[in-house]
Amino acid sequence: MKHLFLILIFPFLFACSSTKNSKTSKEYDESLQVAIDYLDRLNASEIAEDAQSYFIDGTVLQQKGKHADAIIDFKQALEIDSSAAILYSMSRSYLQLGRTKLAINSLVNSLKINEDFVPSIELIASIYVSVGDDNNAIPLLKRALDLDPTVMRTLDLGELYERVDPEKALSLYEELYQKYNSFEALRRMANLYDPESQTEDYLRVIEEYYLNNKSNSSAGLSLLEVYLENNKTDKILSLLDSVDKSIPSSELNDFYGRIGYEMIYDTTLDFSYEQTLQYLNKIDNRFYFDWRIQYQSGFIAGNIEEFELSSKYFNNTLKLLDTIPDIPLQMGLFFLNKQQNEFSEEIFGQAIELFPEDPRFYFFKGIAKFNLEKFNEAIVSFKSTIEIDKNFNDAFVQLGITYDQLGDFDKAIYYYEKSLELEPDDPLTNNNLAYSLSLQKRDLEEALEMSKKAVEAQPNNSAYLDTYGWILYLKGEYDQAVEYLEKAVISPGASAEVYEHLGDAYQKIGKKNKAKEAWKKALKLEPNREGLIEKITN
Repeated sequence: MKHLFLILIFPFLFACSSTKNSKTSKEYDESLQVAIDYLDRLNASEIAEDAQSYFIDGTVLQQKGKHADAIIDFKQALEIDSSAAILYSMSRSYLQLGRTKLAINSLVNSLKINEDFVPSIELIASIYVSVGDDNNAIPLLKRALDLDPTVMRTLDLGELYERVDPEKALSLYEELYQKYNSFEALRRMANLYDPESQTEDYLRVIEEYYLNNKSNSSAGLSLLEVYLENNKTDKILSLLDSVDKSIPSSELNDFYGRIGYEMIYDTTLDFSYEQTLQYLNKIDNRFYFDWRIQYQSGFIAGNIEEFELSSKYFNNTLKLLDTIPDIPLQMGLFFLNKQQNEFSEEIFGQAIELFPEDPRFYFFKGIAKFNLEKFNEAIVSFKSTIEIDKNFNDAFVQLGITYDQLGDFDKAIYYYEKSLELEPDDPLTNNNLAYSLSLQKRDLEEALEMSKKAVEAQPNNSAYLDTYGWILYLKGEYDQAVEYLEKAVISPGASAEVYEHLGDAYQKIGKKNKAKEAWKKALKLEPNREGLIEKITN
């Protein structure tokens, strides 16, 4: 509504001359024509001919911002003819001079002369709006609309209703859209509907708006947001079919990128396997130079276990983007988490070529190789990590674990000790070193102290409790060993080894039945575990 007054005065804002020069000047002639046109719109037949020259001169002065002089001419015109149009024009100059009461008085007098004079009705309404009195402005604007119905006037009335009665605004906009196919009315309806409590109405309006603006990417993106919010996966794919045909290819990235992001991070978005493949088929052989879409597609494909396809998209990403090390890092870690170690090894290998001084890639390549039981190759990768970063503690730990796996306990102990030089209180390293010592039955007091550190740091860790209990067992402290091993088997992640150790401890304190029960549980967890059947049957 605030633009009503601006609409009324817009024709007079331009083509002004700075001074009142000769009446034969080009500027004056142009201003005069504007005034004549304005006079025609106000119905010049209602103004007496003798008064028209004063009225035109007043309008030209008004156009130039000389409102006090304009008022003098308007008053001269009023002495000849009391016209609603003259009084209205004079009120506009009063408003520009900040004389609101005089302006209102002129407008009221104009309506006494012609109660249906729409410009005066609208200007009074705009004055009410300017002081925040929408309730008094509405009846006036409704009257103006009844007298002269236009789309803009209806929108102005709707804007007032939005503040005092949103339901009436919606009804007005709906009528306006149905009658005039006004897209602005449709847009305003979308803003008024609550997407959560009025989802269907909101969706209907947004869909209607898009159908009438298919070439407008903003309209399509607005509709996409509604579909994403309401998990309309079929409609999302249908919308992609539509925008593929109607939106310039340069703007399609926004659609595919937005959907791809939500498919990765929105766990409530329920795309089926078939729908996901359908989306990826739309990506295939397109968006060659958009690394973000290629990157997203790699995760999307991997999440439905299409790892060959995932690897293809990730490789495309690396061809496009070879300057941000965190990108291949995330891709490789994704494959590691999915237990796709060969793909992970490949990604980290490429990353090493791109970023040869980044130790993380050597380390995680080593992890992939370890998982593939390529232990000697893993050792090479972990040592390369340390060569670049001598404080990369996880590499020392992994070297200890890898040598443990190879049965080379002396080297395992060496690297665990190197790790503890960097992080003396690390629970994993303390536990692993303690267990390696226990396997060789050496330095058991020292091993017990390290194991105790690990248990104190993580008192519910089954592996740490098992190590502590087993060292107590080796020291002949069987009752205490049983106490910690019982805690180990009830902690999450208890392995067959833990149950076997508990059975061995039970046997030492004469609880043979409990021992067999523990060994049987170990056998159930690991049917091929060597020596268990013999323990159970003896």
